[in-house]
Amino acid sequence: FVSYSDLLREQNRFDESIRYAEQGIAYCQIWQPVASLDGQIALARLNAAQGHWNEAFARLERTMQIAEKSVSVLDDTFVAIHLIRLYLLQRNVPKAEHLIKIYDLENASAGMYFHLWEMTQLVLLRAKIATLPTDPEPAPGILGSLSTLIAESERRERVTPVIEASILKAYAHHTIAEHAYAVESLTHALTLGAQSG
Repeated sequence: FVSYSDLLREQNRFDESIRYAEQGIAYCQIWQPVASLDGQIALARLNAAQGHWNEAFARLERTMQIAEKSVSVLDDTFVAIHLIRLYLLQRNVPKAEHLIKIYDLENASAGMYFHLWEMTQLVLLRAKIATLPTDPEPAPGILGSLSTLIAESERRERVTPVIEASILKAYAHHTIAEHAYAVESLTHALTLGAQSG
């Protein structure tokens, strides 16, 4: 239900998406509250997509409280990644960088399973791209990391992260005035998005 909710959000079918996320959360609550993290994050992303930022942040803060009660540190990291992403979408880079340090994401990603590593890399690279307008020097390294991430995600047939990484690559190229490469990356993202609806 939660996965389907995410798909509906990507299609801008918000009302349906909310219903499925809430239903998924209800089923998870019967089993174990910590299992509802995905659903809570899905609802927070829906709130953000609708411009309800305060609701999105409040939901993620509550979700973090659930995650912190869990024995697993991965749950905390998982929620933190989404919280950081939300701050970056709001262009609150200092707050995002603060959370990156608190959760030590730069070092934590080494032993993670691929999906969580991929999410961590996307949020770290998004944070680095946000600082390029004032310091463009790291751009080649960021672009190299994005290319590596795209290649690995494509190899694993993970379309959504490839789309996000391609968009980030377009931002990075645009920031350093490599507009032809920015258009190429954005075209790649749009083509994949169109194919997936």
